[in-house]
Amino acid sequence: MVLTKMKMMMRMFCVVALALLVDASKARLHPSIVAQHLLVHDDRPSASPITALNSRDNQDGIIAQISSSGSYADVSTTWTVPAYPIHYAGDQILFYYTELQTNQSDLVMQVVLQFNNGLPGWSISSYYLNSNGYTGTQPAPVSPGDVITGVISRNNNNNMWSILGYVNGALKSSLNVQSSSSSSSVAVRALWTLEAYNVKQCADYPPTNILDATKYIFLDHNNRSVVPSWSHAIVNNDDCTTGANAVGATATITWNSGATVNAGYEGIDYTGGDESVTTASCALECAQKCDRDNSCVGWSYGIASKTSSSSCDPSKVGSCWLKSSIGARSNDTCRVADVKWGEAGIDRSENDLPGSPIDVGPSGSASTCGAACSEDPDCVGWVFAAESCGGHLCWLKNGYQGTSKDNCRISAVTGTSGIDYIGDDIGGGPVTLPDDATPTQCSERCTSTQGCIAWVMVNPLPGCETQNLCWLKSGLGQGGPTVNKCRRAGFAPNYP
Repeated sequence: MVLTKMKMMMRMFCVVALALLVDASKARLHPSIVAQHLLVHDDRPSASPITALNSRDNQDGIIAQISSSGSYADVSTTWTVPAYPIHYAGDQILFYYTELQTNQSDLVMQVVLQFNNGLPGWSISSYYLNSNGYTGTQPAPVSPGDVITGVISRNNNNNMWSILGYVNGALKSSLNVQSSSSSSSVAVRALWTLEAYNVKQCADYPPTNILDATKYIFLDHNNRSVVPSWSHAIVNNDDCTTGANAVGATATITWNSGATVNAGYEGIDYTGGDESVTTASCALECAQKCDRDNSCVGWSYGIASKTSSSSCDPSKVGSCWLKSSIGARSNDTCRVADVKWGEAGIDRSENDLPGSPIDVGPSGSASTCGAACSEDPDCVGWVFAAESCGGHLCWLKNGYQGTSKDNCRISAVTGTSGIDYIGDDIGGGPVTLPDDATPTQCSERCTSTQGCIAWVMVNPLPGCETQNLCWLKSGLGQGGPTVNKCRRAGFAPNYP
């Protein structure tokens, strides 16, 4: 199901991996790319900093590449593993790598971050290509947010090159190769590259849309620092608006995956109740960590403020606070927060939206299903196949006919954000629900209350009431639905 429409919520845009495990029989080794490397050996002039010009070429192979020419004995660079691609086409393979080439490319050395090559998901390997062919290490698994450092260096005493890949400071891939000639003892070109195979749509790329190779350190044969001379970039445009540029110690490759999904409410926080603090690449990943922690009832995620009048502590951007209890809600432009949605062991039958179920992949969770629902204006609830039962399926609902017990399901009622019904209140006004209540609890009160056909609940957005108020309705109010960002509304089961 294509998730393109936005509901009327000011929720944090984030990313989620909707990827299936790759069939191990489809994985393949990094292909020989000597001929493709020759594409960057021309002498077209460029300014500094440089920006690539788009050109049409084969969409399999090198998609974007930037190079620096010189005389190098040691190159070190750092980059961060991006989020998983939002779509798994079945066989897409991605490579992001730092590389050194010797004269005439008779020795090519790489530290490679790869997706679905030898292992499902992200992994790193060290590779080299010489006259004897291609050699690579076994892939070492890595996760989004891990920091990769690739070091390619020559020992001047024995002309031995080392190709080392570190993950969060720990050595995970290592290769040594002896220089076979005087030409292979001198590295003359450093490269930062995106290479891709079987990419069928832009969502096959990571949804971060950018990958920086930072902290580039170049040393010559006397162990002296060398200023990089970025001299060329190439982009083989694959309709995903890929770009490449470099300035100083940073080389950047960009693309447009077109992939965004919602997670949490931007601009709010919940006080106290912190069970633990960890890191996450986005708000949805923070929500997923809460999903998988039985004692977690809510979460808060640190972001950089989008308003010029407020600044956020940069050391807390990317922090994920998991909460064992939910305190008072407050406005905070530096946070995205939410309570845990979904009732474990409850199924909601019928009324599946077209395209259901969605396979959200092995990294998906109940929050992934909820995020998919928030993207579809017709979705008023969802059911997720519990991970404990081996499922990664998500059913989006445009209504429901009741509930049943099923230990392999987690479900929630969401209603429609931004809608209110004024009047026809049962009991003359709202009831106050617990701080960690969700629309599911308001809906259930309606279901159990005679004469209730609809419900309205406070949307926890900046500027809205801080209490969880729930109105039960005997009718659809004066004049029908009205727009109100601070409200969320839904119907009782079986309402026409």
